Amino acid sequence: MRLSVLIPWRSSDPARVRGWDYCRSLWERLPVELCVADDGVTDGPFSLSRAINRAQRQATGDAYAIFGADHIIEPERIDWILDRLERHPWTGVYAGTQVLSLAATTLVLRGMPPAVAARKAGAIRIGMCMGVVAVRADAWIPMDPRFTGWGCEDTAHRLALATLYPDGNPDGEGDVYVVWHPDRHGTEDLTRRNYQLYREYEEAAAEGRMREYLQEAYGVRLGDHR
Repeated sequence: MRLSVLIPWRSSDPARVRGWDYCRSLWERLPVELCVADDGVTDGPFSLSRAINRAQRQATGDAYAIFGADHIIEPERIDWILDRLERHPWTGVYAGTQVLSLAATTLVLRGMPPAVAARKAGAIRIGMCMGVVAVRADAWIPMDPRFTGWGCEDTAHRLALATLYPDGNPDGEGDVYVVWHPDRHGTEDLTRRNYQLYREYEEAAAEGRMREYLQEAYGVRLGDHR
């Protein structure tokens, strides 16, 4: 099974660029197809969903893994993902997220292992990691391009996967380390709108009409992603 890694990317922020340069250097050492895409516009709020869909259209692998540009990959995680996907159509990858402090990120960029840097200079742990998910190509569901700005697009995508492919495995293991970058600002209204869209996903799942909802909401036809 060949893994295509889908990464959304559009930023000119120096801290984000430094972090992505570092993370990309790690990916380029691994036996994966790296597919990086923006959301098709040059300014304004970013749509992770549209960027992921554009990245997926580059992919030629048998399976896809969605990662953020700020996620630090460890090489052994690739075999872990492929093993999971031999048994499940989709899977969560991590159980939690460790957001490195600026000082810890500086140490990592200088060559220190993330876990050591986190102990020395600090990290904030979040007890979930919704955005990193791996999916076999035959179970892929395009992400909803109506989501813009920050929030809920990854949760909605997971809910669609879990509803249509209930034999997936949502449970990840361990934590992913994330390089520091400035917080998002000015997206509160968009986040509220995204949450309302997610509520529509919940209703569709509860009523057993997820497939029809996806078709009506943004024209997705399962199996048409190639």
